[in-house]
Amino acid sequence: MNKFLTTLSLRADNNQQKGTGLDVGLHPIMQHIVAFLLGLKCVAFPYLCYRNGGGAFLIPYAIMLVIAGIPLYFFELSFGQFASQGPITVWTVSPFFMGVGWAMVLISAMVCTYYNVIIMYSVYYMMVSFVNMDGDLPWQHCDHEWASDLCREEPYPKILKHTNCLTSLLANLSESFSVNYTTYNDLNSSILIQNTTSCDKDLKLPSAEYFERYVLRLHEANGFGDFGGVSLKLVICLLLTWVVIFFCLMKGIKSSGKVVYFTATFPYIVLVILLIRGLTLEGFEKGIEFYMIPDWQKLKDPKVWGDAATQIFYSLGVAFGGLLTMSSYNRFKNNTIRDAFLVTLINCCTSVFAGFAVFSLLDLWHNTLNRDVKDVVDSDWYSGSYNLMIVSLCELVGICYVYGINNFKHDIEMMVGKQHPAFWIYWYITWPFITPVAIIFIVVMSGVNYAPAYYGDYVFPGYAEALGWLMVCSPLALIVLGFIVQSIRYGFPGALRKQPEWGPALDEDRAEDPRKRYEPINAVRHRNVASNGKDNLAYVGDKKVKYIANDQIRL
Repeated sequence: MNKFLTTLSLRADNNQQKGTGLDVGLHPIMQHIVAFLLGLKCVAFPYLCYRNGGGAFLIPYAIMLVIAGIPLYFFELSFGQFASQGPITVWTVSPFFMGVGWAMVLISAMVCTYYNVIIMYSVYYMMVSFVNMDGDLPWQHCDHEWASDLCREEPYPKILKHTNCLTSLLANLSESFSVNYTTYNDLNSSILIQNTTSCDKDLKLPSAEYFERYVLRLHEANGFGDFGGVSLKLVICLLLTWVVIFFCLMKGIKSSGKVVYFTATFPYIVLVILLIRGLTLEGFEKGIEFYMIPDWQKLKDPKVWGDAATQIFYSLGVAFGGLLTMSSYNRFKNNTIRDAFLVTLINCCTSVFAGFAVFSLLDLWHNTLNRDVKDVVDSDWYSGSYNLMIVSLCELVGICYVYGINNFKHDIEMMVGKQHPAFWIYWYITWPFITPVAIIFIVVMSGVNYAPAYYGDYVFPGYAEALGWLMVCSPLALIVLGFIVQSIRYGFPGALRKQPEWGPALDEDRAEDPRKRYEPINAVRHRNVASNGKDNLAYVGDKKVKYIANDQIRL
């Protein structure tokens, strides 16, 4: 408790100082948050559109944004800014839910681990690109050292078939067409195109072959249990990635504030370059057409809605703890209403824009591989989906039903000023009712329609699935552990009640509450010290005066 109050006091003192990097104002913190939301999270959006009906995916995506994304984003942004605390210590509002903060930290740790692997690939490709600036890039051509016989770097108009597969189909084709086919050479072009698609050879682009066979060396692995040898080049790139991240974060928001000017703007530069390049290619409109024309039948699949919710959670960063942490550095009077709508709009527009940039390139791959647009993209499997939604559900329950949604409303109005009652209708409908119901529905339906993880044609074994579910359940176990530990520590229902130190970090902000719910920080600290017996003269002590029992208190 003393450590918490000391930290709170130091943060409050620092917030009053200029030039420390903490009172950074609206724009730098906004840049931090925008940079936090951009990058891989937004680039995943085009793939989800491809997998879930093209333009039809925009409908569940928009609906999930309105009923879950915006409410949860505004909720966490205001929650962290009001208390100036991170995802764990912010739960002095109701210690019973402190395990939610622990779960957020664990989810972030797991996601950061595999995100850094993806960044490692980017670092590797960047270094190789620099080395080959004067010549062709190695993945532009099918190099015999790593490419298979399926590699194609130029458009291939003919459909390649597996001859053994065609031979096995001759009997069925002869019966279907009442013609005796003795060899696959007897088959005409229409039958080959329409009735033997199962025998098509899966052609590969040089870039895909380079990544899978040279960078990952997947052909050397024998399933999940045998990864093959260690790639020294990737180990070095991964080490470099972690070192760079360390230097970006070693001084907290002071050092990351310098990096964010690059990370918040560079993704847009890359997307614009990709879009311009894509629009110069022949047939770009076919990829855009696939992106925009919806497949309405997909909307009947609950997995589509689950993917929309997962993308909202990932792209907006809710339930990770990062949003709570960064918003805690905001000025107390920062307008979270404006920020919530502005940042969610920027994020969603970036996701849609990324779709145009990516799908403009798909027809090039379609022509080269002689495959449909829908068949030239492959997928990642996330380590956070169910657990993110359940963490958000616990957040809403803890604030809306335990702390009280009216109390939270008054807290927000201490920061942004009194709002018209009509403004709160949307939040009063979504926070306690619509958003929790939507989360529960998606979790249940996604579980009912669960399918095992796969990569290409490879389906992961059962023990790998069990490991994945362990990653899902570990953060949830921390929530339950938090319930138990805090109930023992504070008693029940004492663990549900807010602690005296809950509230704004500065006494001047605590004093603005018209309902006088928050004592000054110094008064809270003094009472806490007194409860430990550390305010008596025998403990505090005047080293120059010998302690005498029953002596009068010295002023």
